[in-house]
Amino acid sequence: VKENDQKEIERYHQVLNKILISYGSIQLGASREDAEDCAQNVLIHSVVQIRKGNLQHAEAIISYLFTSFRNEYLKLKRKLREPLTEQDPQEIPDEPRQLSQMIEVERLHILEQCMKLLKEDLRTFIGEWFLHPGKDAAAVADQYGMSVTSVWTKKHRIIQVLKECVHNKWKK
Repeated sequence: VKENDQKEIERYHQVLNKILISYGSIQLGASREDAEDCAQNVLIHSVVQIRKGNLQHAEAIISYLFTSFRNEYLKLKRKLREPLTEQDPQEIPDEPRQLSQMIEVERLHILEQCMKLLKEDLRTFIGEWFLHPGKDAAAVADQYGMSVTSVWTKKHRIIQVLKECVHNKWKK
């Protein structure tokens, strides 16, 4: 960060962003959107603190990231005036949410692994659908110079490959 190596910053940002989002979702029960917002704010602020020389050691940075994330999330919740839990403690189900959230995080991790196995052009193509799920097939067809039928066929085939990959990795 101090050397302003953008490639290294981006690499660490991607890893730390995923870790912080998982931490917020699993440990604090944050929604995916809230966890993403908090992670982004914390990572930006941590870069500023590192550049100022306020954070110098790896241990201090990690501790700072988790503490700052927690504080950022609590501040967000206070701002929205929502309780940390939406349910009355008497109504909380016996099955903890953490387990289902951990499973969801694992599924997303497996999907990311499967996405990396795709050729780059296929990853870009299906990534467009993941980023814009409601995007019109005709717009995608124009973008890629394909017919609408070809777009739907290609999308379906990639999804089938991803389903099989996720299924196979999940069984392991």
